[in-house]
Amino acid sequence: MNIEKKEINVPILARVEGEGALELEVLENKLKSLTLRIYEPPRLFEQFLVGRNYSDVVDIVARICGICPIAYQMSAAHAIESVFDIQPGPWVREMRRLFYCGEWIQSHSLHVHLLASPDFLNFNSALEMAKKYPNEVTRGLRIQELGHDIITLLGARSVNPVGACVGGFYKAPTMEEAKALLKKLKDAESEVADMVRWVATLPIPKFSHDITCVSLRHPDEYPFNEGHVVSNKGLDIPISEFNDHFEETHVPQSTSLHSHLNGEPYLVGPLARINNNFDLLPDKVKALVAETGVKYPSDNMFDSINARAVEIYYSVVEAIRILENYTYPD
Repeated sequence: MNIEKKEINVPILARVEGEGALELEVLENKLKSLTLRIYEPPRLFEQFLVGRNYSDVVDIVARICGICPIAYQMSAAHAIESVFDIQPGPWVREMRRLFYCGEWIQSHSLHVHLLASPDFLNFNSALEMAKKYPNEVTRGLRIQELGHDIITLLGARSVNPVGACVGGFYKAPTMEEAKALLKKLKDAESEVADMVRWVATLPIPKFSHDITCVSLRHPDEYPFNEGHVVSNKGLDIPISEFNDHFEETHVPQSTSLHSHLNGEPYLVGPLARINNNFDLLPDKVKALVAETGVKYPSDNMFDSINARAVEIYYSVVEAIRILENYTYPD
């Protein structure tokens, strides 16, 4: 009796952030083992911060990732503010949401157009994909640049921004700067909606999986920075209790920690967030989602690309709302 066995080894995962490899073993058309190896050197940022002045932290952690620095900056700022019992006012809170809109627009756009779409459409790269889909790729780059513009407005530059600090921002945008960016966002809104419609047409595999989705949830708004940590399976805890419920461990094949909730893996990111917070999206965003036919909550991991596209559109809508109400602080 011949047993069909197949081993697949991908030594370099090219279209991911970081350095990794994938090893699969298939036995009789069934997956027997899967190993994701992360072999890039550990960053050791926690140790870099030891002994530094608290005011240095927000700038240092931005270097953890060139694509998503604001996530680290906002997490650090909120953590330090909680230690000092600082509660920034409404203006800072709105500007932080705007800052995060910029990151989601640029980071999600990069993922959708340069990392994920080429795989779904069977291209080796975004450059190859652009030969057949030039309008879609160039549109994606325009949308990504819009995110960079928002980050620059508050961060002074779009990569490793330096404008955020504990308590708020070093410099407020002028009314003229805010109005100019508002016009750009309004002009781009329709093509961002078209991008969401296009992503929904990608040949995404039909797939169902029992996913534990973990995200923030705020009672009044789609979450960026604040709220409770929740899951689709009943978890609802303050952020301060995270370490009481989640466990991070070292594994032999990875320099990256593995994290578990009650001993099980869980999903974070756009799909988890939209699954847990769809009801908090504005009506015009919900209407666009209904038009695409994609249903949430979704247990199809491949719908992650659709969730990213929806969050890009949401970020544009939210940024427009914030800038329409912008006032220069006293």
